[in-house]
Formats: sequence, structure tokens, C-alpha cells
Amino acid sequence: MEITIKDNDALEGILLYVPTDKKETIDLIISKLTKDEFLHEPTEEYGKTVGMIIEEYGGVVLEHLVNVVFPCLSENEEFVFLFSNLMFWGVSKEFECEDCGCEMDLYNFENHGYEWTDLECSVCDRKETNEPDWDNLMLKIN
Repeated sequence: MEITIKDNDALEGILLYVPTDKKETIDLIISKLTKDEFLHEPTEEYGKTVGMIIEEYGGVVLEHLVNVVFPCLSENEEFVFLFSNLMFWGVSKEFECEDCGCEMDLYNFENHGYEWTDLECSVCDRKETNEPDWDNLMLKIN
């Protein structure tokens, strides 16, 4: 699955410092962090910020990553803070997961004349359903 960076306040802040447009900046960040081996297997990074990944896996200093991508801004504290809050995001086509951006799997069900849908994300395990409240339905029937 393709990885990108979530369009959030951190990304908008980064864009104020760099001369490239949003797509070029995202491509640059993903490319440089992959080449530096910070991004190994993208499915582990979906829905996590740079700071969260550093905290979870360790082994790298935030300022080093900023220096890899934007050497002239690695001493700027505000920029480093913004960079730490960039969130890696999946690219979905139809059913986007609210937690990581990846495609959610769709399952349709039917029981006793009622139909509902379950959505499950295979990356972060988020689940959504519009299954009827069976207890409430039983109260209405009685």
C-alpha cells in the first residue's frame, strides 16, 4: 500500500518553511526517510507521527531526521517540532480508516431481515459497524 503524509497542521506549518509545493514536499520527505531507512515497512508507520515512531522504536534522533530531509532547518526548534508531528498516512480509494488512512475491508451481513455492514482495517484493527442494536429491537417487538 502507498504511504503519504496526512494533511494536518504540522504539514501546513512545514510548508511555510520550504519553497516546494505540498506534493513535492511530501514526496521529498517520504523518499529521504526511506533512503535513510527510517521508513522500513510502511504498514508499521501508518497512523503514527515521526515522534511516535522515534519513541516506539528508538535508535534515531529527531534532529538527525530533520537534517536528512531539510539540512538548513535542523537547528530551527519550531520546524523540528512541526516535523515531529508529521503523520504517515495510508492512501485508500474507497473506505478510508479514520485512524491510519488505509483501506478498510467491507463485510456485508443479513439476519432476520436486517442488513448491515462491518468495516475492518487490517493495519490498525479499527472496526466500524452499523449493525442493529438487537437489544433495542427486541424491546420494540415486545
